[in-house]
Amino acid sequence: QFGYLGVEVQDVTPQMAQALHLQEPVGALVASVMPGSPAAKAGIQPGDVIVTYDSKPVYNISQLPPMVGNTVPGTHASVGILHHGVAETKNVLVTALPKNMDEQPGSTQPAAPAKTLKISRMDIHVQNLTPDIEKQLDVHHGVVVVGVSEGPAAEAGLMPGMIIQQINQQDVQNVS
Repeated sequence: QFGYLGVEVQDVTPQMAQALHLQEPVGALVASVMPGSPAAKAGIQPGDVIVTYDSKPVYNISQLPPMVGNTVPGTHASVGILHHGVAETKNVLVTALPKNMDEQPGSTQPAAPAKTLKISRMDIHVQNLTPDIEKQLDVHHGVVVVGVSEGPAAEAGLMPGMIIQQINQQDVQNVS
């Protein structure tokens, strides 16, 4: 059972760091916040930069998913953010990954089972977005990560429930 925050983050580039009045490009820039998610309820907004999680520094985005994932759902985590350059601490009640995001076999889905594709070079399993996921996350292209084995993807911080929307600046529409 993984902890869930409900944010999409991106790395802070040197240009962004300058615009955000940061001394150096560190942290995870919040690109979007899922409505009704733990982050949304705690008041974290797009444009905020997450710089600490549970008092541990967040230097880049790859550090955040494992930290959140290892948080026991139902516990609070203090998230240090920069909001318009001002340091704030948000107390977030971390929840479990929403049910329809980690499609477990045997879930009550009348639709045909989603096609899962293994990408061997990355040691990762992905599947097409379901209408449920598209609606809940307000995303309309990409693939959802359903499994990650030891390997390059895991080392980069990819976790089940994440959505891959681009690879090398190319939009990803579906598993094919």
